Amino acid sequence: MDTKNESHSNSLGDYTKEENKGRYLYGDYTPLEENKNIIHVLKDFVSTSANIIEIHKNVGTLRFVLENVDVFQDEIIRKIGNLQNSVESSLDVFHTKYHERIVSSSDVKKDAESSFFRMRAPLINSIGDIERQFTKYANEYREEIQERIIHSYNNAITLLQLWLSKDEYDLPDTLLERRNKVLTAKIDRDPYSYTITSANEIIVVTNASTSNSPGANDSLESLPSSTFSYHFTIDSKFSEFWKHRRKVSDLGVDDLLIPIGFKKSISEKLRRSFGLGSSQEDSQDSSERELEFVHASSLYITYIKINNGKTLAVKLSGDPSKSDEKSIEIEYNLPDLIPEEKDANSTTTTTTTTTTIEYYKELVSEGRLPRIDYLDKDERRKIDLTQKEFQEGTDTLKLIMMGRMLANRISDISNTSAVSPHMKLDSIRVGDKEAIMISNDANNTLLYYEEVVMSFLELVAVGFSPLIQRISDKSPVEGELILRYETDEKERKEYVIRTEELSAPLSDEKGRRVLERLKL
Repeated sequence: MDTKNESHSNSLGDYTKEENKGRYLYGDYTPLEENKNIIHVLKDFVSTSANIIEIHKNVGTLRFVLENVDVFQDEIIRKIGNLQNSVESSLDVFHTKYHERIVSSSDVKKDAESSFFRMRAPLINSIGDIERQFTKYANEYREEIQERIIHSYNNAITLLQLWLSKDEYDLPDTLLERRNKVLTAKIDRDPYSYTITSANEIIVVTNASTSNSPGANDSLESLPSSTFSYHFTIDSKFSEFWKHRRKVSDLGVDDLLIPIGFKKSISEKLRRSFGLGSSQEDSQDSSERELEFVHASSLYITYIKINNGKTLAVKLSGDPSKSDEKSIEIEYNLPDLIPEEKDANSTTTTTTTTTTIEYYKELVSEGRLPRIDYLDKDERRKIDLTQKEFQEGTDTLKLIMMGRMLANRISDISNTSAVSPHMKLDSIRVGDKEAIMISNDANNTLLYYEEVVMSFLELVAVGFSPLIQRISDKSPVEGELILRYETDEKERKEYVIRTEELSAPLSDEKGRRVLERLKL
């Protein structure tokens, strides 16, 4: 059996290569609830936290210098002013006491031509030049320090971005199971491409049973909130499908008619246009009215959203620039779009396709259908696909298959290992407080609040603490966290780290705030 105590790589491949082959165990050989190397994950969190705290300390030094630049500049300007006053006073004294004695002599030049005044002018001007030059370079020095502060904060954001972009691996399941993740792709500022975002919110809870501390129930009281959130923008250019605006036909869906209600008679349209309300015609039997459809293949996919892996919302529009005025909104129950593999031995495409179609037919028969809204300016129609007329006139199976194709396409931008290099961290919040925020405007405005960033790290540490407690309790050696790994081929490894190794990088005052939350 191998015992590993060395440093590790941060690449996703290193995290996942073992997970695909085997399983992790506690030190007492009972199964670990999470199929990831928690010791590596924990070391990453401690390292990231320690580096960010070190950056905060460096910024503190820079701010201390910056505050004293103002004091220093005021002092030098005052001394230059005093020098100028002193020089002018000496010149005036000399002029009054000595030079005026010879001014009346016929052989002395006029004041304007006198060497005395030619001596005086450049001397006074030189002192003024010194003040201007000093002010210029002092301002440049101030800007240099400010740029170093911004650069330091950008380094901290880069660390957080690299770490959070692998959140599926870098956060424990105690946090991920309480995460609400919303993945969105929409045609927004650029009418020809998609803006893709990932918004994540996590609620942190404490587990009093995992700690002997009498204040375990109150461990979040000193923090501004028990929730934190982070938001990414994903570069759509990495995805062949999402880097250009797409129509439904690009999914391979043809001849799909989507119902948008019943056609209105000419008289009804006139009444509505003049605001005269509806007539008895509205209440007539729907079987006497003609269904109205839209050809889906010509519509653009202007908006698509996956909410926490539960729902898939899609907006289709003939004109992306006017999708808020006229569009079709479809909402799918996402788990319904992904049939369970009932026969593990069925590997052929034909069998899989047949099984999938049969599964979708079951959905239709059970009434588990997508929800459709049709928006036309101020009018919104809700289309009930269980209604007999819509059922008979709609290829519901093809509509569901379109949802499955969209779900497959959205998986291109939800795969953590593929997407993480193309993610840009936009913001982190703790409750309603901004920790960091980077605008996407031309100015690229940066907001960074150290205290809220520390609260964020503390909340994450609270999420780790129950798992650390279990690993510690199940480790046969006191003061060590032990994780075992095994495969069906009896390959075994052991990962060990002493708690003091984890504690050391967080030994200063700010670090102890995180350390106390980890309960090491």
